[in-house]
Amino acid sequence: MLVYNGPPEESALPSDVLGLSLQSLSELRVSAMQRRHLLGRGLALASAGGLSGFKVTPAETSVIPGFAANIPPAVAPSRQIAAASRFSDDVSLLRTEGYQSAGDLGGALYKRAPAEPAHVGKFQSADGAWWEIAERTLNPFMFGGRDANLDPEWDSSFAVQSAIDLAGNWPHAGFAGCVEFPCYFRTTTTILKRPYVSLLGVGPGRSGLRPHMSSGPALDCDSVVNTSSAYLDRLERFTIDGAGASGSAYAIRLQGQKHVRLTQIGFWHFRNTTTHAVQILGSCYSVIFDQCNFLGNKRHFKVSATDVAASLFPTTVTIGATVFEDGEASGHEAILLQDASGVTFTDDCVFQSNKQKVLFRIVGGPSRATRHLHRWISPYIEDNGGGQIGARTWEFVGRAGNAVDWCEITGAKIHGAAPSGGHIYAEHTDHLLARDNSVGPEHKWLTDGGSNINYDIDARYVGQTDLQSTRYNTTRCVFDENGYVGEHDGVIPLTVVKSAPGRFDVRLGRALKLRAAYINVQAFDAAGRSLTCTRRLADEKTLRIDVVASGDERDGLLISPAGWVNVEICGEISPAG
Repeated sequence: MLVYNGPPEESALPSDVLGLSLQSLSELRVSAMQRRHLLGRGLALASAGGLSGFKVTPAETSVIPGFAANIPPAVAPSRQIAAASRFSDDVSLLRTEGYQSAGDLGGALYKRAPAEPAHVGKFQSADGAWWEIAERTLNPFMFGGRDANLDPEWDSSFAVQSAIDLAGNWPHAGFAGCVEFPCYFRTTTTILKRPYVSLLGVGPGRSGLRPHMSSGPALDCDSVVNTSSAYLDRLERFTIDGAGASGSAYAIRLQGQKHVRLTQIGFWHFRNTTTHAVQILGSCYSVIFDQCNFLGNKRHFKVSATDVAASLFPTTVTIGATVFEDGEASGHEAILLQDASGVTFTDDCVFQSNKQKVLFRIVGGPSRATRHLHRWISPYIEDNGGGQIGARTWEFVGRAGNAVDWCEITGAKIHGAAPSGGHIYAEHTDHLLARDNSVGPEHKWLTDGGSNINYDIDARYVGQTDLQSTRYNTTRCVFDENGYVGEHDGVIPLTVVKSAPGRFDVRLGRALKLRAAYINVQAFDAAGRSLTCTRRLADEKTLRIDVVASGDERDGLLISPAGWVNVEICGEISPAG
């Protein structure tokens, strides 16, 4: 009987046991710690082909001795080698150092299973035993995935989906594991996220998914997660890069989600696709985007609850400290809120250099049981619209009998020139509120540096709108010889009263007073020929217009225009008081 009296922490094998086969270890009189050390070294060296240490042959190592219940698991260089090995019955745990080869990041802890597991995280060893992954944190490497930077043509769809499926397979709801993305993985099919599973990367732009597909979402989150914030699903620190996507493919779909937080997620380069990179559909609430980045997409973001049933469950989404930039040129909108409710863009959101024709489009549906309640709080907005004719910043479009309602814009920090179509267009809109920003003159609400000659606000069929601006560009109205207003574009509510043939009092809303900077009045006869007009402020809220005979401005000989009168007012408004 050989006795090993070396210290328990001895890192090198004792010279007096070199040359023994693994079977000889059972004859050693050693402590449990010493025996673990020798077995571990013996297994590693045997797997390496017996280059040193124990001089063994593969046949001699085909049966690996087991361990006591309180000792570490056996170790194999890869899952492939473990699958080709046989293990004694008392081996219950096994750790691999890789999937195909040691060090390929696919190593995992496996436990012996009594029968074939019903999931994909398993393998069968040469002795017929089944083994299943016993990790709570998984990654696609454990299922054969490969780094898209090193192997850009390798399809890791199966590996990514397998990791997510297994992470969601834990027996206790709400206690599933998470999946890590150490790098980018190329995918060609939609990846279905499971309830209670968190997805974590190592940083946006450094890890995540690279979908190469022509339809559907790269990542589909379509199920109710949980109604309790105690089980908040997390998606953090990775990017879905759509440079290889086309057609109707997009980055992510959120539907039926409750208490989900997306932090530092990039949605990039869906420039060759036809739809929005992120789509949030009905029956969601407490969905939070925090420090995310939308970059180089044809269309960035959509929240939609398009049917009556869905509109009964308001979609509530909060977007904070998120950047939307470099949107690709298109005739569409960058961000669409379609018959949705409760979307809030909080402080520090940036919307810059987006070339879509409309930055925000807010659309009402056929019917609605709840208010829209969208808010923009101190957004920074610069250089959007891509110079397109008729480009706009906000476009509120409701329907007759179902207006877009209760929307609020507070303290917008708008830099540079307004788009050619103006900042706000509102149609069938009710309870629209805009408040000024207290920052210096460069960031005053609706300030455009004087380079925009179009209407900053074009409002039609608008209800109780309160735009508490200190600046605006132009409000315009057109009325006929009887004082009937045919068109009214702008923010100042007004009425026109004909006090005599050729004399009209344009009365501004009682909640506002005018500090006139520029007033332009034009009158035309029935043939469209220009007539002479005079105008003056009768009081703070009344503009008096006289249409006079040519050359009789001083005498004040009034004539009926017989055509129409066009009035443009450019100045400042403030609450009356």
